[in-house]
Amino acid sequence: MGKFGKVLLVALLLGIGFWSFQPQKAEAARTPWVKPYFASSACKVRIWTDATTYTKRAKTVDFTVEQNGKCGKLKYEATLIPIGVDFFKTSQAFGTFSRITPIKKLSVDIPFYKKRGSDSVVGVNLETSSTGKFLGMVRSELLHIHKQ
Repeated sequence: MGKFGKVLLVALLLGIGFWSFQPQKAEAARTPWVKPYFASSACKVRIWTDATTYTKRAKTVDFTVEQNGKCGKLKYEATLIPIGVDFFKTSQAFGTFSRITPIKKLSVDIPFYKKRGSDSVVGVNLETSSTGKFLGMVRSELLHIHKQ
């Protein structure tokens, strides 16, 4: 093999190596705008998550809750809820927001997910900040959490 052939082979191998080690792009998920059950018809919220599939390397589900500005200041309590295991809830996040929450994290690095994978949702209970009136629960898109 000539010098040109060796250079071409090395370049090809390097190209394949760089291509195969590219990080996979995360696909964020967003729900459509929904009206919490007990909210006024103008109030709409949606949930963003950082992905829809979480591999065994994942440690958290990152999410935000956004409202359309017609709900007033809201209190929220968010929980990761495995589908079909309604009595079980994982870590929680709490707070208030007027437009969008900061990025919050719910852990999947817990015994439940370490022993088995589970389709889950981020469930967010909402209430008004001023009166504490319960507005309802909104849920994220379905999340596929692999065995950790």
